[in-house]
Amino acid sequence: MRVKRKAFCFFFVLVLAFSAVPLSASASGSASSPIEIMPFWSNINSISPSLTISSGSATCSAMIIANTGTTSIHGTFQLQRRNSNGTWTTVRAWSASSSTRTLTWSGANVATSGNVYRLRCEVTVVRNGASETAVVFSAERRA
Repeated sequence: MRVKRKAFCFFFVLVLAFSAVPLSASASGSASSPIEIMPFWSNINSISPSLTISSGSATCSAMIIANTGTTSIHGTFQLQRRNSNGTWTTVRAWSASSSTRTLTWSGANVATSGNVYRLRCEVTVVRNGASETAVVFSAERRA
């Protein structure tokens, strides 16, 4: 009987040891710091949109870096204004292309005071015969 009891206790301790969840498995950082989610693309290395508003002017820019072997990049850039119902309206649109693995673009438009704006970037990259499209937004800015 004593042997069965020792075996049971040993088994019970093993079950507890292997079923415990380590505290180190939690997300890194403190509860007050946000976790950044990064997209994963096959052909696109990075898309970096930027929007600054100053003295009634919205200055927009974007840099797209694709992976080695890229044959073309095409970007459509839209300056958008937030409506009172929360939807977005395109105020101005531009496009640009590159036959290298980088595309740098910039543009400007009037920004009406009190409105909130963002830059929408839709990028298509062709690499090794495969096409990949991604959409990225800038941070929102108030004029």
